[in-house]
Amino acid sequence: MATHARFDTNTQLQSNGRSAAGDEPQLRDLLRQLAGEGSHLLRGEVALAKLEMKDMAREIAADSARMVSSLGVVLLGAIALLAATVIGVGHLIGDRYGLAALMVGVIMVAVGGFMARTGMTELRNGPKPHIGDSLKRGTEWASDEVRELKQGIRS
Repeated sequence: MATHARFDTNTQLQSNGRSAAGDEPQLRDLLRQLAGEGSHLLRGEVALAKLEMKDMAREIAADSARMVSSLGVVLLGAIALLAATVIGVGHLIGDRYGLAALMVGVIMVAVGGFMARTGMTELRNGPKPHIGDSLKRGTEWASDEVRELKQGIRS
C-alpha cells in the first residue's frame, strides 16, 4: 500500500532535511520508502515474468503434443491415399507402377517441404509474452511516484 506524502506550500525544509513544521516526513524517509516500494515492485515483476514464461512453455508443449498426435493420424490416412494414388496413376500410364510411385513421391516431398517451412515459421512466431505491458505499468508507476516526490520537495 503506497502512502503519498503531501507538502504544504508554506512548509520549508531546513538545512538538515526536516520540515520547519516538524510534522512532515523527512526526505530521507520518503526516499527510503520509495526505494523499498521500488524493490518490492521489481521482485513482483520478476515473479510475474517467471509465471508468464512457465505458462508460455506449458502452452507450447501442449500445442506441440497436439500437433504431433494429429500428424500421426494424418500420416496413416496419407499412406492409404498415396497407395491408391500410385495404383491409379500406374493404371493411367500403362501399368507402370514404378514411374507412378516416383511421380507421386516427388510431389509429396515438395508439398511436405512447403508445409514444414510454414510450420517452422508459425513456431517462431508463437505466443507473445505480456511481460512488456506489466513492466511498462511498473515503470509508469515509479515515474509518477518520483514526479510526486519532486513536486512535494519543490512545494
